Amino acid sequence: MDSVRGCLFNGYGLMIHVFCFSLGASLFGVGYAAVFVLIMLAWVMVNMFKKKIKLTSVLKLSSNRGVSWVVLFFSLFFVVAVLSDFVNGGDWDHRDGLLPSIIVGLYIFLGGLIATKDGKDNKKLLETYHVWCVLWGGILLLFLELRYGWKLFAYRSGIFDNINQLMTGVSMLGVLNWAMFLENMRDKRILSALSLGVAVWSIICVLEYSTSDILPFICVISYALVLFLCETKLALFMLLFFAMASSFYLIGDGNIRKLSSADFIEIGYWRRLLNHREEILTVSSRIFSKKPLLGVGAGNFGAYYNDILQSAKDLPKKLQVFDHTHNIWIQHFVAHGAFAGVFFACFLLSSLRLIILGLCSNRARKLSLSALGMFFVFLVYGAFEYVPMFEELLPLVWGTLGLLGGLVVLEEAEDANNPGY
Repeated sequence: MDSVRGCLFNGYGLMIHVFCFSLGASLFGVGYAAVFVLIMLAWVMVNMFKKKIKLTSVLKLSSNRGVSWVVLFFSLFFVVAVLSDFVNGGDWDHRDGLLPSIIVGLYIFLGGLIATKDGKDNKKLLETYHVWCVLWGGILLLFLELRYGWKLFAYRSGIFDNINQLMTGVSMLGVLNWAMFLENMRDKRILSALSLGVAVWSIICVLEYSTSDILPFICVISYALVLFLCETKLALFMLLFFAMASSFYLIGDGNIRKLSSADFIEIGYWRRLLNHREEILTVSSRIFSKKPLLGVGAGNFGAYYNDILQSAKDLPKKLQVFDHTHNIWIQHFVAHGAFAGVFFACFLLSSLRLIILGLCSNRARKLSLSALGMFFVFLVYGAFEYVPMFEELLPLVWGTLGLLGGLVVLEEAEDANNPGY
C-alpha cells in the first residue's frame, strides 16, 4: 500500500491513478471517463514533446508478437467500419459506431503505454490496479444494493440504466477481484481479503438480481475457470469444494424433480430459451444478404429490420423490432459488412490469444488470469447480448487488455536482453 500512496507524488504515478480511475468512472455514466482520457492524452503529448516517450517506443509496443495481432486486426476492422459508415451515413456515436471503436483503441493504446512507461514500476502498477478494482467493485455493489436490495436510492445512469449491462459489469469486476484474491493472498492479505469480499458479494448479487437465465451460469463458470488455472494450493482445495458443492446441488430434490419432467423435444422449450434470438438471427441474415460488402452502417439496423419484417411474406408481421443483433460476434457483419465482421472476430480472438500468451509470462501472469476471467464473461455472454460492447464497459475491458499487452511487451524485451535466462 505504501507504493500506491507514494506514486501520487510523481507524474507517472498520478497517471496510473487517473487511468485506473477512468476504468470505473464510465460505469456510472456515458462520457464520465472522457475528461480523464483527455488528461492522459495530454500527458502523452507532453512526454513525447519532452522526449520521455519516443515514437519508436510506441511503434515497438505494437510490433510485439502478441500485441501486433490485436493492433493489425483492430486497424483493419476500423478502416472498413469508417468506409462503411461513410457510404451508409452511419451514426458515429451509436452502440456499434465509430465512437465506441475509438474508445476501444484509445484504452488499448493508453494501457499499453502506461504499462511500459517505466518497467521498474510494474508492482506499483498492478497494486494500484488491484486497489481500484476493489474500490470500484465495492462502490458498484453498494449502489446496486441501495437500488435493488435495500430500495433506498435508485441510481439510473450508466450501466444502472440496463439490468443486463449492470449484471455484466458486476460479473466482470467480481471475477477480476476473484482472480486477484487468489494470486495475491500471500503478499497482500488485507487487500486480498477485500477482493474476496467483493468477489463473493458480486456472485451473490448476480445470482439474486440477474434477470438473465444464462449470465449466472457464465459467471459461476468464469470463477471456476480461474480456479482451474490458478497454481496455488488454496485454489486446488477451493476447486475441490466447488466440485463437491456442484455435485450435491445437481442431485438436490429441486433439480431432480425438474429433470424428471424435462422435455427437450418440445419446440416451445427452445423458443423460450432463445428468447427471440431465432427471430433476430433470421432477420439479420436477410439484412446481410442485401448488403454483404459494407453492411447497413452503424445505427441503421433497426430501420432495415423493420423493412424486412414489412416486406417478407413468410415472416409474422407482429414480430418485435430490435436495433441490434444482441451478439457481439455477428453485429459488425450486419452493420459494416463481411470484411469488418471477419476482422472484428479476429480482433476478439487475437485479444484472447494475447491473454493466453500473458499466462505464460512471469510478469503478466497475475493480470492475465484476471483478464481471462473477465474476457470469458465478455466473449461468452456477448454471444447472447450486445451489452458487453456498450460504451460504459469498454474502458474496463480494453484498458485491462492494454495493461496486459504492455506487460507482455516488457517480458519479451527482458528475454531479448537476457538470452541466457
